[in-house]
Amino acid sequence: MLQAKILLKILIVVALVELAITIGLNAVGRTTGVAAALIDSLVLALACAPLLYFFVVRRLARKSTRQELKLERDLLMFELGIERSGDVVFLTDVDGKIIYVNPSFERTYGFTRAESLGQTPRILKSGVLPPEAYEHFWNTLLAKQVFSGEIVNKTKDGGLVTVEASANPVLDEDGAIIGFLAIQRDVTDKQETRRALMASEKRFRTLMEKIPDGLGVLSQQGRILYANPAVSSMLGYPVADLQGKQVSEFQHPDDRERAKQRAQELYRDSAEYPSEYRLVHRDGTPIPVEMSSRIIEYDGEPALLATMRDLTERRQLEDQLRQSQKMEAVGQLAGGIAHDFNNLLTVIQTSSELIADSLPARVPELVTDVEEVRAAVKRGKSLIEQLLAFSRRGELRFESVDVGRLARAFKPTLQRLLPEDVDIRIDVSDEPCTTYGNPGSLEQILMNLATNASHAMPSGGVLSIGVNPVRLTMEESVEHMAVSAGEFVCLSVTDTGVGMDEWTREKLFEPFFTTRSMGGGTGLGTAVVYGLVKQHSGTVRVESDVGRGTRVAVYLPVAKEGAAGTAVEIPREQRPEKHGGSETILVAEDEPALRRAAKRSLERLGYRVLLAADGEEAVQLYRNSADPVHLIMTDMIMPKMGGRALYETLRQEDGAVKFLFASGYTAGDMQEKDLMEPDFPFLAKPWTIEELAQKVREVLDQD
Repeated sequence: MLQAKILLKILIVVALVELAITIGLNAVGRTTGVAAALIDSLVLALACAPLLYFFVVRRLARKSTRQELKLERDLLMFELGIERSGDVVFLTDVDGKIIYVNPSFERTYGFTRAESLGQTPRILKSGVLPPEAYEHFWNTLLAKQVFSGEIVNKTKDGGLVTVEASANPVLDEDGAIIGFLAIQRDVTDKQETRRALMASEKRFRTLMEKIPDGLGVLSQQGRILYANPAVSSMLGYPVADLQGKQVSEFQHPDDRERAKQRAQELYRDSAEYPSEYRLVHRDGTPIPVEMSSRIIEYDGEPALLATMRDLTERRQLEDQLRQSQKMEAVGQLAGGIAHDFNNLLTVIQTSSELIADSLPARVPELVTDVEEVRAAVKRGKSLIEQLLAFSRRGELRFESVDVGRLARAFKPTLQRLLPEDVDIRIDVSDEPCTTYGNPGSLEQILMNLATNASHAMPSGGVLSIGVNPVRLTMEESVEHMAVSAGEFVCLSVTDTGVGMDEWTREKLFEPFFTTRSMGGGTGLGTAVVYGLVKQHSGTVRVESDVGRGTRVAVYLPVAKEGAAGTAVEIPREQRPEKHGGSETILVAEDEPALRRAAKRSLERLGYRVLLAADGEEAVQLYRNSADPVHLIMTDMIMPKMGGRALYETLRQEDGAVKFLFASGYTAGDMQEKDLMEPDFPFLAKPWTIEELAQKVREVLDQD
């Protein structure tokens, strides 16, 4: 419109000029040709001027319009971008008052545009960050610098929003601050994800650090990329000293090639199965481990993930189990030997007595020989008692025993028995050291250990006996042959003798094992100690090195108030004088020599004797006997029918029939096998004729 008005004015001016020129020319007449040409040119120019203006001005006007449109379009696009942006955008004036917020601001913080305008960004202040952080934020902007960082803001309803913020000062043409532009991106979910990732990593690290098994990552070249603390504890090196080292440095030399081949197989076919290797501790101790491996990707490269379990404790438990099973088997063998040997000793004992009674007094040499035989029987009986004690088949009276007082009281006995060059020292704790056990057995334990200690000091030395209370932890209880953890009384015997090597220590408690020369001992001393200690629910630990002496520690459970023993010896009553009788006695015994010895002994005492080789034969003899049978003397274990079955069979026929049970086993062993009840009359083998006479008369005279 403006351009049309200007063009109209120009046309009017041109028309007036042309009119004036024409009037002038007419007034003065015709001019010269040159002047006329100039005037015509001027008139033409004036006539074309409006057209020229129209084209030039129009062209300029069009150009200006395009620039304005472009600017308007850019502003529109910018405004649309800010309005539709997912990022928070707000603008403040120089005083910090908000003059613009975009819709994302409203969605993020909950403040409407009307509620936000005129406010300051303090409405977003959460207080989570320290005051120093906000001060640094504003100081950066006032210094005309861009601030960027992560801050925590508050929403209208009090919630917290974590944002990545960028704030810029807005400057005028002179460089003065006229406002501030802030752009923020909500990263709350990202932050939660980061926290969850960090928590997961922390849990993973905790598991790796607390897991008892060793965990390591090895490169294809065998270099240690990662090792958890369990590996460090296993090998005795800090984790930092392990990383980067070749794993072969910590493997047993004999296992390195096998481990290398196994790793190559894993990389080739990924077959996974556990293998056993030996690592080497920092102090040189071999460590048996069970290792499971698999191929994983570690830092973008294939690597070997190895899980290692220390087998040391398992090996110890397996060794203890094998030792326990071996000792139990030997104990059962000892019990069986004792049974058969007692039968033989009974025959020898009885025969020697019968021979002695038949010898004339004028042959003293024969009497002496018989006495030697009877003395040998006594020694054999003592040996059998030791075997039974080792096999845990002895009957013991248990009571509360002050082990410290027992050790002090036993010192004079040791001084009489041990060589004079052995210096005996007793060290007893002031604290109570009471166990529940058998005083005689504890003295026998002390005697055997002290005797062995003195033999280890052929040139004399110091024998130290210590008694003190100890508490075994779970780990120590495993080490001490798997006894339960708890309170114990420790009875220790220490010598300054020659000591023992590992092979000797392993065989120390085996029966008949001895380091003394032929004829120097039976080798049952330590075996008896082992059996007696087990009867007391205790255990034994041996510490010894060649040339450094030996310490044997016996651990006995502390006595508890109200404890009662399970194996109690029945005290022997006063026995009557040796005399016989005229009753009929049926002897059931599968050992022929022992049957004959019993028959001769009983007939010597005046009794009438019937003999049976087993229980079934004894039943027939009892039923077919013309005279009443007053007593049945039977072995407990026989072929076809044993003593218990014989008893039950005949008791059903005659409730008044009397029984006397005899065995090479103890009464406690028979009761343990459920072959004999506690109140059954019992005669232990080997018996003497006097013991036989007293026991038979005792049973016959009972109501």
